[in-house]
Amino acid sequence: MPAKNNVTGSSERGNEELIERLHDLMDQAQRTYQPMITSFLTPAQLMCAVTYIGRRMTYTYGGGYAGAEHCRLKLFPPYTEVDEDFQIVLLKARLHPRYDKITHRDVLGAMMKLGVSRDVFGDILIKEDALYVYVAKHMADFFMMELTRVRHSSVKLECCDEEVIHEAKYEEFHPIISSVRCDAVVSACAHISRAKAKELIQRGLVKINHVILEQCDRICNNMSTISIRGYGRFVFVEISHTTKKGNFVAVIRKMR
Repeated sequence: MPAKNNVTGSSERGNEELIERLHDLMDQAQRTYQPMITSFLTPAQLMCAVTYIGRRMTYTYGGGYAGAEHCRLKLFPPYTEVDEDFQIVLLKARLHPRYDKITHRDVLGAMMKLGVSRDVFGDILIKEDALYVYVAKHMADFFMMELTRVRHSSVKLECCDEEVIHEAKYEEFHPIISSVRCDAVVSACAHISRAKAKELIQRGLVKINHVILEQCDRICNNMSTISIRGYGRFVFVEISHTTKKGNFVAVIRKMR
């Protein structure tokens, strides 16, 4: 039985319930010699889970397609074969581009109104002519029966075995910044003053790599994902070069 960790690290703070569930699943996997699968985890939860598990047990994770944000984590007891069957089903509904103008928020809202928890389904992808939703296998029939309308559009979800390729769309810009501190980078991302950026950080409205940013003076690393409430999601790619005055030219991408 895995020993409980009584010391809560920074990545585990606020995720005590998740840690407890992981501990129980690890214990169950070792007692039954059967792999165990979590519900869908957010990127921040997945990061916390991977940190907590460490080398205690073999694991893998996936969300149904390459680059998925919401993933299920699978735990393997000793001497069992590792696989990538995460018990995920892809559901698809055809859309009519001319009439069905629905957004990710519309679909998420419609699914949550069914009275389910967010962790029983993963990513929602909207293409030009189709809606794709990754769901836990045991919930597939429920969603096919109950999710029949999104906003003003009728939808008919069906099981799908397509391999969905999702490429993130973004706009790239190159602001000049005086520092790679997070408050300076947030200021550049959102086109706001440094004082306003500090205020947003202090109010808990900024996340770095899906974790709430607590310190304004933290250094922002290359390829960090920055989410700013009310302004969108960005990726701080790198510093391309330094100006003659000693400032930095940053490469930042705003995700669409």
